[in-house]
Amino acid sequence: MRHSKQRGAALLIVLMVVALVAIIASEMGARLQLQVQRASNIKSSNQAYWYAKSAEEYARISLVTLMEETGNKITLNQPWAQEFEYPMEEGGISVTLEDMQSCFNINALPNANQTNVNGQQPTEAMNAFARLLQLTNEEIPSFTVDTVRDSLADWLDSDDRMRIYGAEDSEYASRAFPYLAANGQMSSQSELRLINGVEAEWLEDLLPQGCVI
Repeated sequence: MRHSKQRGAALLIVLMVVALVAIIASEMGARLQLQVQRASNIKSSNQAYWYAKSAEEYARISLVTLMEETGNKITLNQPWAQEFEYPMEEGGISVTLEDMQSCFNINALPNANQTNVNGQQPTEAMNAFARLLQLTNEEIPSFTVDTVRDSLADWLDSDDRMRIYGAEDSEYASRAFPYLAANGQMSSQSELRLINGVEAEWLEDLLPQGCVI
């Protein structure tokens, strides 16, 4: 009877060890898969970056050549402004170049040289953005305009001081799908979707007016 109990206990221990090993192996497999996917994402991101740099270099060379051939005359009817595509192993990339001289540079909003000691006064660029927002859609309430203006500046600046109508990490972290303020410049104007106060119904009208430089 004693030997039977000992064998039963030994079998139970073996089963527990097997289960533990299976759990550890499963966890290691999941982590390995995550690392592989992360490495793949980094590779894709690096490829996209260098493709973009290649397109930028192509544009620079094209513009220099055109300026030499046309006596510094550049227009949107010239080849540089037309969409072009260059092939890849698994497809191709379409590239469109845009003139950013006539768009509003969103990254220019915060400027320490134009604020008071507490960083609360709107900069000239912030006020210009507010006017652009009002012109884009006159039905946007003034409170919303102030909220988006200050929240956007808080998103772009490097500190965590909240402006009067602004938002920092505490606002975004309390949402259903939490995230943090970038506290840095935008890489795409589409990031405006993340800013406190921004609404989808008028954002699509605003996006073509803005750019990030």
